[in-house]
Amino acid sequence: LRVARRYPKSCWQLGGAGSVGSQSLLGIPRLAELRQRLDPERSVVIWPFETGLRPPDASIGVVIAEMWPSMLVEPEDLPPWWIRDAAQVDRSARRLRRADRSGELDQWFAPSVDDPDAVVAEEGWILGVT
Repeated sequence: LRVARRYPKSCWQLGGAGSVGSQSLLGIPRLAELRQRLDPERSVVIWPFETGLRPPDASIGVVIAEMWPSMLVEPEDLPPWWIRDAAQVDRSARRLRRADRSGELDQWFAPSVDDPDAVVAEEGWILGVT
């Protein structure tokens, strides 16, 4: 990402410009609750920790993955009258839908890295970084 002049912040950063740590701390318990509430027949996995750096199996109903809206959405694509976070969520969902329909999304789940096991064991990955 840095080669492309993109600079994501740590998902644990609690203060300063671009920090999302508080959103992470609020979101993790909600995702755990959501996962417990879903019908046991509907598989829920966390990518890449439970799937590896590859597309989830077709039988999976829900995939939880880290994403970075600023990577998917250019600032000029955001309507100026919207709250930025809300606009990024809307535009990111549209971008993910296009990637899924075109077949590009499978590539996002399978980035080319030197040591995929180390990535999964140590840090995970941002969906869409190929």
